[in-house]
Amino acid sequence: MLSHLIEKVRSYISNQVLSFRRCWEQIASSNLHILQVTSTLSASLLFVIAVYTLVRGTNIRATQIYIIGFLFYTLYAVLLHRYRNRLKWRTRLIRLICLLFTLSLLCLGILSAVVVKQCGAAIAYAAISIALLGVFIFPLWQGVAIATLTTVTFVALGNYHGAFMGFHFDIASGVILWVLSVATHLLVLDMRLKEFSMRHDLVRLSSRDSLTGLLNKATAETEASAYLSAHAGHAMAALFVIDMDQFKEINDLKGHKAGDEALELFGNLLLKLFRSQDIVGRVGGDEFVALMKNTADRKLIKRRAELICDTVRSQLQKSTGLSLTCSIGIAISPAHGVNYDALFSKADEQLYHIKRSGKNGFRIA
Repeated sequence: MLSHLIEKVRSYISNQVLSFRRCWEQIASSNLHILQVTSTLSASLLFVIAVYTLVRGTNIRATQIYIIGFLFYTLYAVLLHRYRNRLKWRTRLIRLICLLFTLSLLCLGILSAVVVKQCGAAIAYAAISIALLGVFIFPLWQGVAIATLTTVTFVALGNYHGAFMGFHFDIASGVILWVLSVATHLLVLDMRLKEFSMRHDLVRLSSRDSLTGLLNKATAETEASAYLSAHAGHAMAALFVIDMDQFKEINDLKGHKAGDEALELFGNLLLKLFRSQDIVGRVGGDEFVALMKNTADRKLIKRRAELICDTVRSQLQKSTGLSLTCSIGIAISPAHGVNYDALFSKADEQLYHIKRSGKNGFRIA
């Protein structure tokens, strides 16, 4: 019985991790949008509370806390609005900012509840603690860690300072608060990850090349253009235009089925040779593109191109029994252009030079 339960938990956690890996871009985009909304709402709500407590004049320290919170979250909202486009592709940074926002808001709630020393403030914090863990999409362990840390701090500080008049938060109350917070996190996380997984599957079907599994031409061009545009001409990226050298010979000698198999193998190799955050697509019969993000290091780009040529030559020959190679033209942003069309044109020129000079190689503009 216990082993079955442990296996269920392991399976659940594995599915959660897999969903995060599959939908990391959609999750980051959703978190960023929610963060903008919640930071604005938090600033507005704190402004109203600060004015209310200031008018009543019953607790000056609480008013000061609310005013500081209002100024902090107003600055937060302004900075998010200003740098939204730059944050768009930095998924780990988005998660960190959301994590810090959640912790800061919970800490503010703890501080205000302890200072105000009223039942209403304590109950309000408990409600916020439960609701806030259902707002952002965090990995399971992070949500549990936030709930544990803040609940223990809340109960400990409240009891130490004798806060929460008329409503004693002891260990039992803290456990109930923790359970409700974690349960909310698990329930909302499960529902939203299932929703993102369904969307991911639908988008994949409409945006992927059916043969290779890579992005199709329209999607690859759109995503690459969006990335370059989001960085306002300052994107550090390298565009690879890659062409199979003997594709026509494969079709002529072994037929179209063998050609399709070679394309599928080639596409799988490219997915493995580029990072998960890079944009890799098929834009023609035997022509592929890959936008390598966040790099303009020519040595690194050269090593990647050498690796692609060597791997294609060895792996495809082993799989098909034919001597297969590839040619690569490369352009770097912003040195050779700041938009997709300019980079593609420049990289295509380099590819043409390689094709004319014997194929099976690469050239960087």
